[in-house]
Amino acid sequence: MGGSFEEDWNRVASSIRSSKTELWYAWAEIAIKDEREAWQGRRAAKAALNHGQTPVPGIERETKGAMSAVVAAAACVEALANELQQFVPKVTGPAPRRVVDVMRSVFGEVIDQPVVDEIQWLFDFRNTTIHYRAEWAELQAHPAFGMLTTRVASTYTKEAATRGVDVVESVLKSVVKPGRSEIREAGWWASRWRSLPDDLHAERPKR
Repeated sequence: MGGSFEEDWNRVASSIRSSKTELWYAWAEIAIKDEREAWQGRRAAKAALNHGQTPVPGIERETKGAMSAVVAAAACVEALANELQQFVPKVTGPAPRRVVDVMRSVFGEVIDQPVVDEIQWLFDFRNTTIHYRAEWAELQAHPAFGMLTTRVASTYTKEAATRGVDVVESVLKSVVKPGRSEIREAGWWASRWRSLPDDLHAERPKR
């Protein structure tokens, strides 16, 4: 083009009138970031206990990370279904059912029953989180430490965060495999994202 990079970029940018952003991809990255946060909170709580200190700051960090990881995972799966909706006639219904129906309409029977069950769990967990109402409840044992803590802290754990992100990974693996769709444009879409499950998995905490 000639000129500096900035000048060239400004020249190109000035000719662009539309764009498209796959927000489900961003939600997947957020879910993994918050999964790591939940794991780091667990490690911090364990280290505090080992040094005779209170684990509460670490547990709070784990709780917040798990909450946002699960919500982001559900947002990813729902936004992914919205992305795939472009290839088939409009599908309606409750979010978990609609996600499965859209993906099966595009790619066939790629979502098997165990994944269907996990999608249902994910949206139930998401709904419980975002429609939460504070209520008095008995203290419960934290699954990692055995100490009594709030119901929230014993529910929103690194295991819950990982389960949520596992759903994202399972869904993505199901829809990007080659030869799954008779719709040409959907096949192109799948080929574009084929390496993504492995790329995202590399960013996750090591179990």
